[in-house]
Amino acid sequence: MALIPLLFADERQRQRRHALLRASLIGALADCALVILLVHAADQALLGLLEDRLLALFALLLALVLISRRKLLTETAADQADLHHRLRRDLLERILPIERADLDQIGVERIHAALVDDTRTVAEAVGILANLIYTGAVLLIFLAYLIGLTPPIAALIFTVLTSLSLLYLLNLRRIAALEAQGAASEARYLDALFGAIDGFKTWKLNPIRGDAFYQKGFETCRQQRLQAAIRTGQAHAAHLLWADSALLLTGALSVFLLPTLIALQSSVVVHAVVILCLLPIATIMRDLPALAHAHHASQRLTRLHEALESAARDRPGEEALPIPPVALTRAIELHAVEYCYRAASGEAGFDFGPVDLTIPAGRITFITGSNGSGRSTLIKLIAGLYRPDGGQLLIDGQPLPIAAQ
Repeated sequence: MALIPLLFADERQRQRRHALLRASLIGALADCALVILLVHAADQALLGLLEDRLLALFALLLALVLISRRKLLTETAADQADLHHRLRRDLLERILPIERADLDQIGVERIHAALVDDTRTVAEAVGILANLIYTGAVLLIFLAYLIGLTPPIAALIFTVLTSLSLLYLLNLRRIAALEAQGAASEARYLDALFGAIDGFKTWKLNPIRGDAFYQKGFETCRQQRLQAAIRTGQAHAAHLLWADSALLLTGALSVFLLPTLIALQSSVVVHAVVILCLLPIATIMRDLPALAHAHHASQRLTRLHEALESAARDRPGEEALPIPPVALTRAIELHAVEYCYRAASGEAGFDFGPVDLTIPAGRITFITGSNGSGRSTLIKLIAGLYRPDGGQLLIDGQPLPIAAQ
């Protein structure tokens, strides 16, 4: 699972997560003790046997609950902010060493989506995971307590919990596919948003072209993102609907049917504990989609890290070093310069060149052409943002060293 390595990446992160987990478990134990105390106090009150010492114990447990919850909430907020910053920093450190051509091949929109959305989603998983551990511990404690009261009802609840878990695992592949489609549409949507901001001046100078981009580009991406979000939401909603129905049916069987078939020590206590067992299950079912979303975001981040590291390893030539500006006195020359755009799979795509061009020093040169003619590619080659796949780029008759490019 890609999420766990990201959450426990180094010793400092592991220590913070372990402290968070301990706070979750302590809070769960305190909450369960408090609730069980209240259930027994209510049962004794009905019989007129309520003792004063229960009130003192209640006050002590309440103080422990408030202290543990405050610590848990504070630690979770700080941990989320720290992890969010670390994920963005780590991603930026992997981006800086690569070439501009590698950046374009990986996809700027993909990096935008990772920096804006995926890092935040993974950071939020800290709180989700802490809550799941807390809720799971509460559920296990109540189930253990219910086993001591009435094993048949405990077995029924355990069976329902197992069935819901299996149902979710069966739907996980379909939900993962929908999450992947949603992530791709989100990347395109963010790319359209950033494109609108980057082209703001052009939009103002040419409103007709800007409106055409809005209708054909931005609006199309928005509709695709909306449809993907709806499909993913419907899949999660269908699972939650089945889960809620199963929990309500379990509660009805435990309260109305089983007490007529088996003898209960205390119907008030048993019914209360049954309800307390069902509530954590409902909470877990609602947290699982958010955890799955964080898991898919962590997978996308991991794949992006691998792509960036691969691009950094594959850099040809020497290590780039700081150099003084190149002084141009005669001309920039391109001799049979070629460049090939490659797809993410490594297959060859659009070919540029070979180009022979001489730009004398001191002359203003305009580079014109239609869309897709290679103007931007030519300028990036001259500026050294792209490395030629063939030919030579000369400054005053001398080839540029790799570090200068």
